[in-house]
Amino acid sequence: MKLAAPQVDCILMPLVRHDWTALVEQLRAMPHPVEKAGHPILVLSLDAEWLEEEKAYLLRVIDDLGISPFFSRVEFCSCRIPSNESVYLRHKPRQQDGSGLKYGWKSGPNIQFFRSVSFVAELLPQVRSLLLMETDLIPLEAGWLDRLNSELAGLDGCLIAGARYQGRTVQSKRLKDHINGNAVLNLSHPDFREFFAAWEALLIECMPLAPENPYDVIIEWALSKKRTLSGQAREWASVMERLYLPGKRYLNSIVNLGGPHEALSGYRFPVADTLERFPEMVLLHCRAALPYAGQLRARKAGDDACAEDEFREDEEDSRMTLIAQAVLANTNRGPGTASSLAKMYARKIHAEAALFERQLQQNRALRQAFALALNGADVDARKQLLGAMLQHDLIL
Repeated sequence: MKLAAPQVDCILMPLVRHDWTALVEQLRAMPHPVEKAGHPILVLSLDAEWLEEEKAYLLRVIDDLGISPFFSRVEFCSCRIPSNESVYLRHKPRQQDGSGLKYGWKSGPNIQFFRSVSFVAELLPQVRSLLLMETDLIPLEAGWLDRLNSELAGLDGCLIAGARYQGRTVQSKRLKDHINGNAVLNLSHPDFREFFAAWEALLIECMPLAPENPYDVIIEWALSKKRTLSGQAREWASVMERLYLPGKRYLNSIVNLGGPHEALSGYRFPVADTLERFPEMVLLHCRAALPYAGQLRARKAGDDACAEDEFREDEEDSRMTLIAQAVLANTNRGPGTASSLAKMYARKIHAEAALFERQLQQNRALRQAFALALNGADVDARKQLLGAMLQHDLIL
């Protein structure tokens, strides 16, 4: 029996609360995903519990940016991950060997991935396939989802499709071959539920052995180590041999350049070289490329003379600017700093919304401090700030 190819009709965007403003920036810069009929569902997943003020603000942003007509609906998924499990550790913890974290050192994103996809699979049964789109995945042209689906249309029997790393870092085969988390999952495949359940079970079984591995690497790691595995871990690896290996596909429309080399301090992203190397690319995964997103889109559209616009910096030494600069310069700022800033900005918006919006547009230090406040404030301070922004129609 011929199995249908995946067609993305849901975009799943996960984020953590301390990086909340990155989602707003991604939505602001997003080219229209579709040009044809058939609008995808947009699912916004948070590691914690969504506040009603946050949902209202994001719906306002989507509407004000003019992208709401390109989505059939917007859903909010609250993953409610406990704070002691919402962690992302790059190195071995001092206090433990990692065995205390059921989902490993990348417990936060690992749990969020499985809960978010389960939310879509269980509560949105009409979804055929989803694209997991993190905040460092950059769409490069209007109609990018149409282009992605055009490539997917030829991939009969595909369970998972995405990009392997093609940057400058030399990596082991298992790391190089793994499909990055910004991937397409074919929920309509008859084996998807078995595959997805086995994926989570495999990760949990392997965490005592390799707690450093995130969910998108663990399959290739387990397959490369299968001969040394035993018990349940070996059994789940056998399931992946049966389902994952014949079901995975690499795409040309998604390119992954997010590696250690590209994360080095002082790295300058090669705009022209990247576009020349990957002419079919419509989605780019690389955090280092975010400042060059405007240039990438302009050059891909054929406008070589166009550079990304920059705000004119306001050099006025206003009280708000001085406070922002002092906060950013203080590397020992405590957890209460963001909440204090959020409350101060809320009062400023209520008092002089138009002036404050102009200052935000014209002053980089103030924008950075404002993002720090919005991302790091406690619940009460966050509600105050978002409430003021909604009341006075202030969109970042």
